[in-house]
Order: sequence, then C-alpha cells, then structure tokens
Amino acid sequence: MTKRFLLISLLLLAGFVMGRYSSALLHKSEDLVKCFKLKLQYTFTTSPSIPIINITLSKDALEKLDVQKKEALKREVLLKNADDYVNASISFKNQTSTIKLRLKGDWADHLNTNKWSMRIKSDVPILGMKKFSLQNPSTRNYLSEWVFYRALHHEGLIALQYFFVKVVINNEDHGIYAMEEFFDDHFFTRNHLPLSPIIKFNEDNTWKELVQYIDAGINKNEMYDHLCFQTVNTALIDAFDMKNLLKDSIASKQFSCAKNLLYGFLDSLLPASKVFDNEKMPKFVALCEAMGAEHALLWHNLRFYYNSNTKLLEPIGYDAELDSCPAKNNGYYFRSTYHTDIFLRLLLNDSVFTAQYIYWLNYYSQPEFLNQLQNELKDSIQKNLDVLHTEWSEIDLPNTIWEKDRKLIQLALSPIVPFYAYLKDTINQKINIEIDNITGLPIEIIGLEINDSTLIYPTNKHILLRYPQRNTICFQGNFQTFKLSNFQLKYRILGLSKIKTEKVIPYARR
Repeated sequence: MTKRFLLISLLLLAGFVMGRYSSALLHKSEDLVKCFKLKLQYTFTTSPSIPIINITLSKDALEKLDVQKKEALKREVLLKNADDYVNASISFKNQTSTIKLRLKGDWADHLNTNKWSMRIKSDVPILGMKKFSLQNPSTRNYLSEWVFYRALHHEGLIALQYFFVKVVINNEDHGIYAMEEFFDDHFFTRNHLPLSPIIKFNEDNTWKELVQYIDAGINKNEMYDHLCFQTVNTALIDAFDMKNLLKDSIASKQFSCAKNLLYGFLDSLLPASKVFDNEKMPKFVALCEAMGAEHALLWHNLRFYYNSNTKLLEPIGYDAELDSCPAKNNGYYFRSTYHTDIFLRLLLNDSVFTAQYIYWLNYYSQPEFLNQLQNELKDSIQKNLDVLHTEWSEIDLPNTIWEKDRKLIQLALSPIVPFYAYLKDTINQKINIEIDNITGLPIEIIGLEINDSTLIYPTNKHILLRYPQRNTICFQGNFQTFKLSNFQLKYRILGLSKIKTEKVIPYARR
C-alpha cells in the first residue's frame, strides 16, 4: 500500500513538473538539437577523411631499428645496408599483410622526432603501392612537394604518387606522414610505361666517405674540400632492382644502353639532345628552377627512365624539397660563375637543349602558369591542407617565395646589357665586331643594323653560349658611307622570340 501510494505520488509530481516546464524543456531540446547539428557539421568539415595505416613491429624489430636510429643520430648520417630491413605487419582498411621495413633518409632530420622515416616493401598494394616511403611532411616542406609532383604530372612528365596519411605504430598514434611512391611494377602501370630500367647515380660511397670523416672527428664544414665522392664524375651508374634486372637478358641490355648514354654524356662524347628526351628534360629542369625545386637537380637525386622506344632518357622528379636551395641561383644555371654543378653545365653546353630550357623557364616563370595550376588543384590543395592543419595549423603554400623566385628569373632573362659589342677593325668591305658576353645568357646574333634601317647578316650564324665567352663576328658590305656611331646589333636570347638591339661601341676592346 505504501509502495503504491509512493508511486502514484511520484507520477503526479512528474506530471506537475512536465506541465509547468514542458515549454522550457521543448525550447531547450530544440537548442540542443541545433547545437548537435552544428557540432556534426563542424566535425565533418574540419576533420577530413585521412587514410590510416597501422604498423605492428615486434620487440626485436623495434630494438634493431632503435640501435640503427641512435647510431645515425650520433653521426647525423644514416648509413643503409641490405640487411637493415626488419619483418613487420601492416593493416589498411581491415586488410593485414606482411612487410619489410627499414629506416629511411640520409640526414638526422628524418629520425630526430617520433616521426622517423621508413622505407616499406609490402606483399599487397597499399593505396596502389607495394613499395613506398613514410616520412615526416616537414622533410619535404609539407604540401610543396605534393604540388611539385602534381605540376610534373600536369606538364606530361613522370611523377611519383604522394599522399598524406595517419600512421599508427604498435597502437601508438604517430600523426600525419607523407607517403611517397617508390619504384615497382605499379609505378610503370600507372604511368603507362613499358617496363624498362630506371637508372641513377649511386651515392653510397659519398655517405660512407662522409661518415669516415665524421668518425675521425673532422668538422663537417672543414671536410667538404677533401671529399672525393662529392661529384657526379666519381659516382657509379646503376639501376633500381639491379639484382633482378641483371637476370633478365632484355632488361640487362636496356640497362647497358641507358648506362652508355649517360656515360657518353658525362664524357662529353654525346650532347644532351642525343641522350635525353629533348622536350621532357628541358621542361623538367626549367620547372624545377621555376618552383624552387633545385634539390631535385642535385646529381644524387636524379633518376632517369630509359624509354626503349625513343632510346632516350626521361627525368623522374624526386626529392624536390622546394625552396631548400638559395634563391640567388634562380635563373642562373647557365652562368657557371654562380653554379658549379657539372651535370647542369654539361646540359647547357648543348644549344638545342638550352634553347628549349630557356623557352620553358620563361613560360613557367610567368604568373599565369602557377596561378592556373593552383586554380586547377584548388580543391585538392584545400583537402590536403585540411589534413596537415590537424597537426600544423600554421603551414601554407610558399606563394610569397614562389613569387619572388618568379620575378628573379624574369629579371635574369631580361638583362639591361647582355653583352658588349666592340668595333674591332674594318678591312676593305669587311667589319669585325668583337662580342663579349657578360651575363651568361646564350645570345643569338641576327644581324648588324645601320641607321635603324639597313640590316646586314653575319657571314656565319653565331650563338654565344655561357659567360665568359668572347667571339669576333664578321659582316661584309660597304660601310664607308655610314657613321660608326650608328651601328647596332640585333639579337635575341636563345629560346626567346623577342628581338632586341645593342649599340656597337665604336672602338676596339684593346
């Protein structure tokens, strides 16, 4: 009886409360629903879908990697060997497979945080890749590397895949990583390329020698003048997957052809236009320079695909690390006093290559190119920025730096005075003009203009290549009736269409 009375009393009390506060509760519930909807909307727009990769390592594997990591941090250099790989497992989208994993990177910046860089070989494709690298996005300047790869693809050049993913190691969240494709069968299929060797300059001796000096206690700033293996001339040429390549008679023959091309170029036996694809190689070098990706042009980062149809080498963009090189070099690869890279100087010894290079350098340094590229990639750029902003809220594209570099290149391609032209001598009906190239830009002399009207062509076509090149050009005609002060040369920068004039100095240089 007491329980029944108590229950009835509680029901009456609840009815009284609901009757009195139902209106207020209704309004409160509507506010809660609105708040929940806003929270859901915020969650879905600011927390982008990020692929999650789970890696599981045994205790022994972790200990082996930790020993390698500590040794590398002590030397500030990671030396790599074939037996560095450890066994592990990887899970992606509820599928687990076995992998081989090792530490990756040359310098300690790949290992000095909990986001240590890794090279992985998987039994099954992960995001379309069986071989790939995982690394801290900061090692490749965050989104800049992705934009560079997309620019290569946009221009019909061979490019690697590049994603941002979340990595979990032994159930510990390591945050956002950059995932970069490595070379396997999927790479050829995705790029619609027939299987053929990808060659490179072997840099193993470079790092071994560096470590030798470090172990001897020599300061890094003091050792570089004494190193032997720091140039392309002391590097061996080899290929990726060399072990299997040499077992295949066709692939082995293709490697031999590719190697012979590259050695022929380095030995100055073959010009660039007979070794490299003469559209893709100039575009690649120019695009690297225009986007501040000179790091991809360092000899130990160069990779080439041997096209068995054209019998030429095609560049593959790799390790651009945008804006890691001084901006003062931009627009000056053709000036040996500013840039001493042997490989690039050999490229620019070929006027066929150089004309194409300067044409594309001018094209890529126009504001329209980068603006159009970013507009086309706008949605993907924002999506990737959303992913990166979950960890680094301040990062953005380096548009200010790109704009500065673009202007530097345009200024370099438009010198106030590219050369001095001296009136050397006049003999009978011939006049000799000595031209002193002072800027490093390759100059094509079109003719000698007199009184802004008469144009006399040189006896031979002259192209003046790099600084400091000095040539004497002969013109034939009756010059006695003209004032020497009215002479000027018509010229253009090789690779550009605009014709300009430069006055002839009416006396000899010496």
